[in-house]
Amino acid sequence: MVQNALRLVQGAAILQVPIFATEQYRKGLGLTVPEVAAAIPGFAPREKLAFSACGAGGFAAALEEQAGF
Repeated sequence: MVQNALRLVQGAAILQVPIFATEQYRKGLGLTVPEVAAAIPGFAPREKLAFSACGAGGFAAALEEQAGF
């Protein structure tokens, strides 16, 4: 799974696609795997308790800002 996540991060970098990271319930599940965190430039995940990434505080606003809305 880590290798697949790294491939996605590398592919996004090649295609110049912005990467938005979230972490599901850090207290219970732990932090992002160090290899994946290190591969994401400026890694600053948003913590979420909802299944959807849009449940993370500020996530939707960050998407809108990136899209220029």
